[in-house]
Amino acid sequence: MVVAVMRSCWIANLAPVVLMASLQSCTTVPTGPLGPGELRILKMEPPKTIRAGSPYEVVLTFEADGTPEITRACFHWSWETQREGPYCFPVYDVKPGHPATLKVSLYTRYPRVYTLDGYAEYQRGGKLEKSNEVSVQIWVER
Repeated sequence: MVVAVMRSCWIANLAPVVLMASLQSCTTVPTGPLGPGELRILKMEPPKTIRAGSPYEVVLTFEADGTPEITRACFHWSWETQREGPYCFPVYDVKPGHPATLKVSLYTRYPRVYTLDGYAEYQRGGKLEKSNEVSVQIWVER
């Protein structure tokens, strides 16, 4: 009896830790050299706590050949069998470097676990291009 109670308490306490560990970035980033003027998203970092109905900031880390003109960042929110988007937002606080970062302010209405897929749109050779897409799991609280 005591072992069963201890096991259920251990599982109840460990389950959130396992869930949060599994909700980290699930991204496969292309490898190899960048093409001329190419922008590649390396990872996406949402805040640890996201509340439904409140804006939150997402940081996209990227590498680029040259200094791309990033026009906006676009996102899909997926859960169960649903996928919504893309919804596109202006970027701000673009910091050059190796790697470089940009920030986007997002808003999610409903509490649940989502897969958030994101990419950047940028100018390359006079054409609008879309970067690779990266994904991360997010938990939106009430």
